[in-house]
Amino acid sequence: MKETYYRFEEEKFKKYIQEYYMQKPEWKKRNALGVAFFVIAALIFIVPAALYGVKDLVGFLAILATGFLFGLLVLSIGALIRNHATHKYGAPYECMSKPFLLSNYSGIQFGYHDRYDQKSKTSATVHQIAYSNIHSVDVSEQKHLVTVYGRIERVEYEDLMTARVRHSFTNGQLGDRGSFSFFLCFEDQEAFFDQLKEQHVKVNFV
Repeated sequence: MKETYYRFEEEKFKKYIQEYYMQKPEWKKRNALGVAFFVIAALIFIVPAALYGVKDLVGFLAILATGFLFGLLVLSIGALIRNHATHKYGAPYECMSKPFLLSNYSGIQFGYHDRYDQKSKTSATVHQIAYSNIHSVDVSEQKHLVTVYGRIERVEYEDLMTARVRHSFTNGQLGDRGSFSFFLCFEDQEAFFDQLKEQHVKVNFV
């Protein structure tokens, strides 16, 4: 069996990530708080200058500059709240970029680059599992997710191009019921699932 590469639609991948965290009540609360800070920042910037009026140019500019500085501080707090909520409730998918999926004669691999890793553009995290170690695969079209359960290996590459490993979790360290997931937005999906079934892997459409 030859190695097969399944390309992801990155724009759809990003869209599904947004849908994943934006439907969570916790994210909605944090986002509303962040928006409230944005509104307060706008008011701090506009209201004092509007109330003071252009009585004299120097005073008006001083009020405007002060409002801008305080507004910028409040705006930064709002952005921090919103970004933290997105990172927290979007995990583990929110950090993923350049995802890839491979299958060959022995098993499957799903990997991605961490968008927050600025040190190396070639670093990657790869989840790999042999067909014989897969307990089951759940496919949720509603959530746009494929979840693989079984005895997984996770390899964190410092440089994927040279196969330089930063850390490796070998078989057993993640348990017999480990899992990893990826979004249902890759090409040749039917061929991928048919290949799993040919290897006697249980595929559940839930």
